[in-house]
Amino acid sequence: MTKQPTDHPAPRSIGGSFFGGDLDATDSLVVGGNLTVQGVSAADLDEITRLVLSALRSAKTVAIAGGAGNTTVLAVDDRPHVVVSREQGAALARRTADGIEAYLAGLVMHRDFGPWDTRYVPLEGTASRAVAPEGWAGNIPVELCALCPRGEGPEQRIERVRIPDVAAAVREYPQFVLLGEPGAGKTTVLQKIALDAARARLQDSAAPAPLFVRLGSHRDDASPFDFLARVWRSRVGTDLGDELRAGRVLLLLDALNEMGRTGYAERVAAWREFAHQWEGVRMVFTCRTLDYRNPLGLQQVETNRLDDGRIRDFLSRCVPDHAPALWAELSRHPHGLLDLARNPFLLAVVAWTYAESPQAGLPPNRGQLLARLVDRLIRREGEWRTHPDWIAAPAQERALSTLAWTLQGQGEGTSLPAGEALRALPERVAVGGREYETAPETVLRLGCAATLLEWTPEDQVRFYHHLVQEYFAARELLRRFDAGEAPSTDSGQALGALWKAPWLAREMPPPTGLGEWDPLPPPPPTGWEETTIVAAGLAGDPAGFVEAVRAVNPVLAGRCLEEGAAAVTAALREGVQANLLAGMEDRRVHLRARIAAGRVLGRLGDPRFVSRARERDGVRFIPPPLVRVPAGRYAIGSPWWDRRAYDRERPRHRVALAAFSIGRYPVTVAEYRCFVEAGGYEDERYWRTEAARAWLRGEEVEGGAIEGLLETRQALLDSGRTLEEWAEELGWRPQLLDAWRALTAMSEEEARAALRPAYAERSRREPVFWDDAAYSGPNQPVVGVTWYEANGYCAWLSEMVGHPCRLPSEAEWEAAARGGRACLYPWGRRFDPGRANTVEGHVLGTTPVGVYPQGVGPLGVWD
Repeated sequence: MTKQPTDHPAPRSIGGSFFGGDLDATDSLVVGGNLTVQGVSAADLDEITRLVLSALRSAKTVAIAGGAGNTTVLAVDDRPHVVVSREQGAALARRTADGIEAYLAGLVMHRDFGPWDTRYVPLEGTASRAVAPEGWAGNIPVELCALCPRGEGPEQRIERVRIPDVAAAVREYPQFVLLGEPGAGKTTVLQKIALDAARARLQDSAAPAPLFVRLGSHRDDASPFDFLARVWRSRVGTDLGDELRAGRVLLLLDALNEMGRTGYAERVAAWREFAHQWEGVRMVFTCRTLDYRNPLGLQQVETNRLDDGRIRDFLSRCVPDHAPALWAELSRHPHGLLDLARNPFLLAVVAWTYAESPQAGLPPNRGQLLARLVDRLIRREGEWRTHPDWIAAPAQERALSTLAWTLQGQGEGTSLPAGEALRALPERVAVGGREYETAPETVLRLGCAATLLEWTPEDQVRFYHHLVQEYFAARELLRRFDAGEAPSTDSGQALGALWKAPWLAREMPPPTGLGEWDPLPPPPPTGWEETTIVAAGLAGDPAGFVEAVRAVNPVLAGRCLEEGAAAVTAALREGVQANLLAGMEDRRVHLRARIAAGRVLGRLGDPRFVSRARERDGVRFIPPPLVRVPAGRYAIGSPWWDRRAYDRERPRHRVALAAFSIGRYPVTVAEYRCFVEAGGYEDERYWRTEAARAWLRGEEVEGGAIEGLLETRQALLDSGRTLEEWAEELGWRPQLLDAWRALTAMSEEEARAALRPAYAERSRREPVFWDDAAYSGPNQPVVGVTWYEANGYCAWLSEMVGHPCRLPSEAEWEAAARGGRACLYPWGRRFDPGRANTVEGHVLGTTPVGVYPQGVGPLGVWD
């Protein structure tokens, strides 16, 4: 609400907006609308625009945030606040072709953009207080990381580099695609970029103006340029081409995955060509990670899941009265509710749901969480406002489920023209044996009022969030399943057709547009994955539902158990695990599907390791599965004709070895986690040399990565050749050449100091990349481990299993890999990128152990 201060002019009302007064902000999440203004005149909007532009162009401190009553608040440090209602913000956004300034003013004050200016509203004379934006999607800062190529030749890899903030990403990468899971905050990032760009353009006419577009509305055959030009002209009234050529537009293109499935690859290819054609224009795309199967050839940036600190910070700001109890509740379920809360969208829903009814506790899975949210939003709208044509909540849900099913099934984006949406809604529905009238116009109006639907300025209807659409589609999916619709894939209308994905090598289409540094994408999605996962958590017969999915798509069935938290019998869970493991080790299954199966199995519980877990004196450990290497004389080293071999590997010779056992797989994250959680880094008994203990204390020890890089630096300086000559001979990327230029231009001490933050000044309580989601799957090999850490793990494991464990010697390692055969590779003399995880295979990261059955050595050693 607003109140008149003593030292400001009296507030003026213009068409329902108030100018002047202090903002009395609320700490709670605002759900639904509680201020209704039935439109404003053109003159009123002109006056609002004038005042907003005047405030934004001032040299004063300006903050924009969501306020009480679903308002957008523009606060200037020494001026009256401008408070614009939700309806007026939408009206400003709908003003078409009124020029760039009116367009930017409307964007800044729109409820989807303005509140992202700051997490706090400066209040006169009082401490700042947290304010949530309109709606219920929460206000959580999104942490990003870039996927950057590092190294050359056999050392090539993709490294995930953390990015401090959104602005840094835009500065660093003129064009990039932002990837993340559903609800990870991708749209939020674009809205924050748009807001910052709009304010910058109003201060500097040479700065680029933002154009935020949902790609789900690109439903026709128009080229990307024609599509964007049409949107720009409708909003601004000028020619887009002139602005693009001048570099004065920042394109923010949301949800590549929401474009229609018909002709999807061709449409993505057109956007890829558009980005290349306009490479001087800044643009940011977003896409769901698992849907990014047709790369754009741009820099990739990912959203990170929320860590404990960010979750607790959000709870303390948004639900301070409940934060301690809610955090305790989440902490009791680290692999269930807490994992759910690491998603920004779902955390906001968790917080609001709990604050609404703490005594009810929290739902056990995503589907039931969304069900409680939807039920409360509809019922609250009925309680807050008087609707003479109110429709019972169950009937509204049933009608909206029909609309969601149409949107999901058409595969042509996530929005519909209003006329088509009205035609898709039923005139009546039957719920619980009772008939209800559901006038489509009324359903749309009530859905918008409850913030379940959004009616856009372009006269399109969409669900407030894609996950909400998928929830309602899940309701319809379950209705059809419960009605006995067959899961067979024989009919295109059968439910099984919604779940069928390429599995065998002969079924997998090749990825299109895969660039040199584009990672191999996951298998093509069906478009029904999230809907099915939500449905699994809502099903009255979850075991029957998951069994039906399992018969068609075991990877999706595993996700239903892991992400959907479907409650099923132990026997069914073990059956899904067995299906996934069998798929991983079946050479007929395509690599992309094997990797997908392995990743889901790791999260679900890989029986190769989980079943071996033991305890000793209360400490959990996993004895590794072993392979016996018999005693004998083994060929070691490389033959004279191997041009890729180093001189120190020659000549090939035979070495006599006693029998020994070696791990069947590389040490996994799950195995190493036992060492970390047992306090292995705190107990010096396992760090048996003075150098190891010095490393553990954080001291720089002799040798190691820094010394190796300094030796290479000196060798380059002493070679008598230019860095450019080395770059041409070794195929260095420009980034690597620049790095060596910088290091060789420094003195040795300067170079050592420059390298120290990356290689020496790091945590000595866990390996590098330990918390990186790309490398921390339970059945992925642990990476970022030094020689000291590997020996410490062996010493600890020796104590756990009761017999000595150590690292293999070079000769033992070669013997285990070759199995007594004099070959270059475990499978023979010819290199084959399909038999191992190499850079040529384009995976560009670690994979679950055991997904390369073609590369198993003669003795049964994998990877």
